[in-house]
Parts: sequence; structure tokens; C-alpha cells
Amino acid sequence: MTLSDEAVQAEAALLDEAEAAATQIRQSTSVHPDMTMDDAYRVQAAWLDRKLARGEELIGHKIGLTSRAMQAAMNITTPDSGFLTKDMVFDLSLIHI
Repeated sequence: MTLSDEAVQAEAALLDEAEAAATQIRQSTSVHPDMTMDDAYRVQAAWLDRKLARGEELIGHKIGLTSRAMQAAMNITTPDSGFLTKDMVFDLSLIHI
């Protein structure tokens, strides 16, 4: 791990604010080039803690980067995982075609 607890919290806050504002932000690794996967999961956990603290409900987990091609594109060798909160669920019954 290379990120301090303060840096982890700052990255989590940045992600949270970007999601709320629906704005794109820079990659964490552009500021923290030595960031490890462990650091990334620490940021993710801190972001989840923020969501849970304001009442969001954890409902599941997701796996990404499962194809070798995408792993190669991201310079990793294993899938990654993330969380799903109830607020992330899109109700398809609201779509009228």
C-alpha cells in the first residue's frame, strides 16, 4: 500500500462528489501513480462507508474486467470487484417504449 489514510479519504470524497454531480474526474492513478490494487480497494471501502453513513443500503457485489483483453488494457491480471447499493439499481419498469 502506498496511499496514506488521508489520501484514501480524499480519493473517496472525490469519487462521491463526482457521482453526485454526474461529472467525470481524473483517474486516481494520475495523481498517485504508485497506487496499488490494495490502495484502490481501500478507496472503494472508504467510498462505501460514506454511502452507508448517509443511509444507502448495500445489496450486492459486482465483478469487472473478467476478460483477458480488458485486463490487458488496464494492465492487470485478475478481475476486480465492487459493491452495489440499492441506489444504484435502475427500475426498468419506469421505461416506457
